[in-house]
Amino acid sequence: FRGNVQVENMSIDLQGATTVDLKVNHGAGELKLHSGASAQEFAHGSFMGRLDHKATRNGDRLEVRMRPAKDFLDFPFFGPRHQLDWDVALNAGIPIALKLNLGANKSDLDLRDMNITDLDLDTGASDTKLTLPSRGRFHADLDLGAASLEIIVPEGLSARIRASLGAADLKIDQTRFPRNGSYYQSPDYETAVNA
Repeated sequence: FRGNVQVENMSIDLQGATTVDLKVNHGAGELKLHSGASAQEFAHGSFMGRLDHKATRNGDRLEVRMRPAKDFLDFPFFGPRHQLDWDVALNAGIPIALKLNLGANKSDLDLRDMNITDLDLDTGASDTKLTLPSRGRFHADLDLGAASLEIIVPEGLSARIRASLGAADLKIDQTRFPRNGSYYQSPDYETAVNA
């Protein structure tokens, strides 16, 4: 069946916006998110199955919503043959508020080169590798279900980490982020340009 699912190549124009609010819903399959879009476009990528997307200019902000097409959401997929794999490149030069709602998928989110102003990640039974942006000061809120999450903090990026865990195993590099009360925190967090 998977051989009959077409790969759609899609580009989303920046429309002259100076900031972007992006919401991505993705379920079963593999999601790759990284930089690489041109200066004139906000995003381009390849999408197994059909992409349901909307891009609306609201003042200087472009509001973008991306999700699998409705017919794929309604179809009862079973097994790896029916995964919907996405490979998405974003514009690294534009400030982006990013919200990701991920189901039972595998994700490689490489935000290292991007200008992320706010990051909100909700995952279900997923396996996620997240590389944080290397520049700017931003907030990240990560909510996990029965999931595996690996967070890579690039060298030169300070962080303050607070974790609320149920039945989970947390491993933090305390040579970089020593315990400070209820936080794990870089010694220079308060004054760092990139944090």
